[in-house]
Amino acid sequence: MRISFHAALLAASMLALPAFAQSTADTVPPVVPGTPPVTTVPAPPPSAAIPSAGMPGAPVGPLTASDTAFVRNQLEANAAEVAAAQMALQHSQDQNVRNFAEKMISDHIYADNMLLPIAQPRGIQTPTVLSPEHQAMLDSWARLEGPAFDRAYVDAVVRWHIAMINELNDQITNGQSQQINAWAVNTKPIVQQHYQIGLQLAASLPPAG
Repeated sequence: MRISFHAALLAASMLALPAFAQSTADTVPPVVPGTPPVTTVPAPPPSAAIPSAGMPGAPVGPLTASDTAFVRNQLEANAAEVAAAQMALQHSQDQNVRNFAEKMISDHIYADNMLLPIAQPRGIQTPTVLSPEHQAMLDSWARLEGPAFDRAYVDAVVRWHIAMINELNDQITNGQSQQINAWAVNTKPIVQQHYQIGLQLAASLPPAG
C-alpha cells in the first residue's frame, strides 16, 4: 500500500491544527472500560522563540550541510509519524491507541508547519512520498489487525521518538542555525511527551504473538 503523504497531510491538517493547543495540555480522552488509562503530562511552554526569517523578499542565508540534513530528516520523520498514525486509525480497535494516533497527527502536523517557513525559502519541502524504509514498514503493517497491529505500531513509535530525541539534542548542541535550533528546543518537550505516552501504552498492550 503506497501512501502519498502530501495529500494525507493536507487533508489531516484542516482538522488537526485548531486542536493542537489543547492536545499538549489535556489528558487523552476517556478510554474503554477495563483498559489502563493513558494520560499525558502537560508539555512545558516553548522555551525559545523562533527567530524571524526577516522581511518578505529579504535574502535567505544558506544552511550548513548538517542543518540541512537535520531539517530534511525532521520533515521525513513528521511525514512517517502522520502516515503511521492515519494507518492506526484504520487498523486499531484499541481506544488508547486511537487516541494516541490522533495526538500524533495533530502534534506532528503542527511541528511540520513550524519548520516549513524555515525550510521552504531554502528549497527544502515536505516529502510527497515516504522513504523506502518507512514505506516498507507501513506496508508490512497493512496485513495486521487488532492487537498485532497495536503492538507493531506502538513499538515503532517508541523507537522513532528515541531517535528523534537524540537528533534534537544533537541539533540543539551543535546546530549553526538559530532558527532551527529554536525549533528543536520548542519541539523537544512534545517529542518527550510522545515517548512517555508510548512507553505507557506499550506496557498496557498484550505481548506480541
